[in-house]
Amino acid sequence: MILLRMKENVESYLGHKASDAVISVSATFNRTQIQASIIAGLNVLAVIKEPCAAGITYGRRKRHCRSEITYY
Repeated sequence: MILLRMKENVESYLGHKASDAVISVSATFNRTQIQASIIAGLNVLAVIKEPCAAGITYGRRKRHCRSEITYY
């Protein structure tokens, strides 16, 4: 439910469908929880741990690319 709502919010912001996603998860997430992203209708390109995602976001935040959304 949460991932589905996040997907809807991103699509509203972009003005078109969102299909691909890189999912950031807590270090304690298991495969079952990660599979929920597929149920939400996302094409999961990668699953990365939250500390890595924070570092990537920090490094890319000056690139104002509207097709890349960081959603917390």
